[in-house]
Amino acid sequence: MAKSLADLVREKVDAGVLPLEAPAKIWICLGSGRLCAACGQSILFTEYEPLYNDNRAAIRFHAGCHGLWEAERRRRSSLPSKGSFDNPPKRRSSMMKFLAVAFAVASVLLVAPIIESGTPVSTQLFVAIGNADGGGE
Repeated sequence: MAKSLADLVREKVDAGVLPLEAPAKIWICLGSGRLCAACGQSILFTEYEPLYNDNRAAIRFHAGCHGLWEAERRRRSSLPSKGSFDNPPKRRSSMMKFLAVAFAVASVLLVAPIIESGTPVSTQLFVAIGNADGGGE
């Protein structure tokens, strides 16, 4: 029975061919014709190629193979939880709540005087329009 691509990725991670550490940078390029680090097939010039290159040999993937590698890294819980997009720190969350409340209070304080001062003018405007159309008093 042929191995699935996910099994191949797992074996390469186990053997240390594919790292578990998060790379410092990723570039998304058009295919270079070079071999994918996961499946070993050539990455066509019409395909996107995620490329990692940080103090070690460049690692190139097909887009789908890259997804399998990321899934395996996540499955093994090697992605950092602090500061990631999946689990933002609580400090950031409480700061966002504070800013939202401050913005709401500032909006009310700035808009309330405009609404108050605009009410008589807008009422006079509607009365004038009603009189001009012959529909008012």
